This record gives sequence, structure tokens and C-alpha cells, in this order.
Amino acid sequence: MSGQGLLLSMGALRCCWIGANLAISFMEAPVKFLAPLPSRRGLVDVGRHVFSALNKVEVVLATFDLLGWYFLIQRGLVPTASSGGSNASFFSKLQLGHLLRMTPGLVVYLCQSFAYLPVMRSIGTEYVEGRSISSAKTHGIYVLFEVIKMSTLVMGTASIAHALLA
Repeated sequence: MSGQGLLLSMGALRCCWIGANLAISFMEAPVKFLAPLPSRRGLVDVGRHVFSALNKVEVVLATFDLLGWYFLIQRGLVPTASSGGSNASFFSKLQLGHLLRMTPGLVVYLCQSFAYLPVMRSIGTEYVEGRSISSAKTHGIYVLFEVIKMSTLVMGTASIAHALLA
């Protein structure tokens, strides 16, 4: 695959990731609670399963995203300190800073997946089982993580688009 094709693939992958997050985290999650018939416990139970499934999909998307950046760096298409920055003119706008724009999103994603999602899952389980919980702050932090992750995904995707159009 050419460097341009790799960038195009990474951009498409990131657009799918952004779309999945927008659809589930910012549309499906709040909208389902507007339904008058299902119980709140039932909706929370559905949410646990939906976010677990989304997380599994995000593992695959993040892995392919990291592989894409790895291949770009290995092919010398992203200048690093050791490469001296000698690249084809097509990639002259793609810098190591673009890779660093992805890093906060990856860190947030890892925190979400391995630290926060298990906490949210256990809180959801307690609620579904009828135990009292106080998760407003925990849920708010998770939403903040989602906003940060989405912002960094959008910025990274814009960097890819900028490199493709330059």
C-alpha cells in the first residue's frame, strides 16, 4: 500500500471510529432514556452491554490505528528525530506532532477501557440488581473522557486530511 493509500485508510478508519462514538455515546445513550415504557434498570442494563460491545470494537480500531502510524513511521513518512525529516513532498506537512495529537486520545481510551469502564460496569450491575448507588460524578468523568477522546480523534483525523490535501 502506498503512503497516500495508508493515510487514506487511516482517515477512513478514524471516521468510522468517530461515527461509532457519536452514534452510541452521544446519541443512543441519552436518547434511550427518553423511551417511556422500558424501566430505567432495563435501560442501564442495555447500556452496559452496548458500551461493552463498543469497547471491543474500539480495541480493534485502536489497534489498526496504531499499526497505521507504525507503518507510516517505519516507511519514513513521518519525520522523527533520527530520520532528519527527509520525506517526499506529499508528506512534508505530516509531522511527528500529528502522531502526538493521537497520544492523548489513546491514553484516554486506555484509561476508559481498563480503569473506568470496569467501574462503570460494576456500578451498572449494582443498579440493575437494585442496590443504591451514587454514580453521577463517576458518570460525568466518563462523559468527559468521551469528549476528550472524540476531540483528539477529530484533531488527528484533521491532521491526516491536511496531509492528504497538502
